[in-house]
Amino acid sequence: MDAFSNSFGTGGESGLPHPVRDHQFYDGVPMRRFAAFVIDLIIILAIDAAAMAVLGVLGLVTFGLAWLLIGVTWFALGFFYRVFTLGSGASATPGMRVAGIEIRTASGRRLTMNEAAIHTGGLYFAMLFVPLQIVSVLMMAFGPLGRGLHDLPMGTTAINKPV
Repeated sequence: MDAFSNSFGTGGESGLPHPVRDHQFYDGVPMRRFAAFVIDLIIILAIDAAAMAVLGVLGLVTFGLAWLLIGVTWFALGFFYRVFTLGSGASATPGMRVAGIEIRTASGRRLTMNEAAIHTGGLYFAMLFVPLQIVSVLMMAFGPLGRGLHDLPMGTTAINKPV
């Protein structure tokens, strides 16, 4: 058990900290979440750039066949980066760790690998449609728990990392 589980879980039925009584878990989270997104984006772009260099060379060797993998590889690397880092036990991507936040389930637990895959799938789905992404960002910025659209089905939310 972590400090969060031992000390809090005062959000009523959900197990999440209450947004008013335990406001320290939510203070500054929208900006931290944005900063984490930017950090993770930079890391993913660096990983993608390395992969694209490899595929570029392979494309020359395979007379362009390897270039057919560029789109799938671009998507898959970002997806699996998020899934494996969120589901690794810390319930946070490297960007989230730097920003001092983590994702918790409705019961207050950290994400499992399967939950991380579902959470990431929801994020990627919302990102496919600009109006959905705008609504999601507004919800994170102004909602009491800072949840985005991809958080709602699972009841997840980002909180400041408990100490």
